[in-house]
Amino acid sequence: DETFEAKAILVGSGTITMKRKPNIRKTFTLTAANWTNGKYNPATGILRMDPGDTLRLVYSWNFIDDNGTDVRASEFYYVPDASCPGRMISAREKFIFEAKMKIFDRIPDVVAEPYEFFLCHVNIWVEQRFCQPILEDRPETYCPNIVPFSSSVEGQSVE
Repeated sequence: DETFEAKAILVGSGTITMKRKPNIRKTFTLTAANWTNGKYNPATGILRMDPGDTLRLVYSWNFIDDNGTDVRASEFYYVPDASCPGRMISAREKFIFEAKMKIFDRIPDVVAEPYEFFLCHVNIWVEQRFCQPILEDRPETYCPNIVPFSSSVEGQSVE
């Protein structure tokens, strides 16, 4: 249980991979600009990490993969939103997030365990006064419960 306080490196990389089609992958770089919490001073580059502190980073993906494919147009299967004419919502897709980051020079890279998550894409934003709002933190309330593709990945059915 030690506190580390030193000049931070804060350089790493990550990937987001579509489970159903592993060739759909986005690779990205992580830097101090992705840092969202903690005792980091961007002016000095000094980071303090106390025992039990959590690393939190943010990354925003535009749904374009490493090959330039727009996943929204080529991979998602959309159905009409029954609560909002004109709005389409994709079926849930499972993705895998992986990342690693060098925090301090003399400490091994921090590696995030592979994390599987579902998401569905909503094609347009509609003002709340016209349509029921999308609850971003509760995708189960708006993601259609359909499986548009019958496929398997490494022998396991994709749900």
